[in-house]
Amino acid sequence: MEIRHIIFFVFVASAVYVYFRGKVRFGVVRSLTDYQVLLAPVNTLLYLFSKVKPSAFISVSQFPTIKVIQDSWEMIRQEALSLQEGGSIAAATGYNDIGFNSFFELAGSVCTYVGIERRCPQLRQTVQRQWRS
Repeated sequence: MEIRHIIFFVFVASAVYVYFRGKVRFGVVRSLTDYQVLLAPVNTLLYLFSKVKPSAFISVSQFPTIKVIQDSWEMIRQEALSLQEGGSIAAATGYNDIGFNSFFELAGSVCTYVGIERRCPQLRQTVQRQWRS
């Protein structure tokens, strides 16, 4: 058996593992034409060597720095609502966004020091306090 056959076998085996890992999955054709197959070897390594238990929901206790965000959800919600009322959060204009483009456009204007200080001062203080500890 040549090295190319071994690489191909590892690639196919990892793609099958990634495909059957969850309970809900795309169809076979969509999975074969999606990034899922391309990144399957990397994902398999990450799954196998991860310390996080494979489940739909991960306990906040495994990520202690997230506790501050969880405890501050009402404040974050209030600041997000005020951003939405001010027109800073917009819906995607088509099927080309997936939430990232509008987020980064918002991040470019809001997450600058002046923008976030003015629009989300409590969130900024919370995040800075967490990063310093």
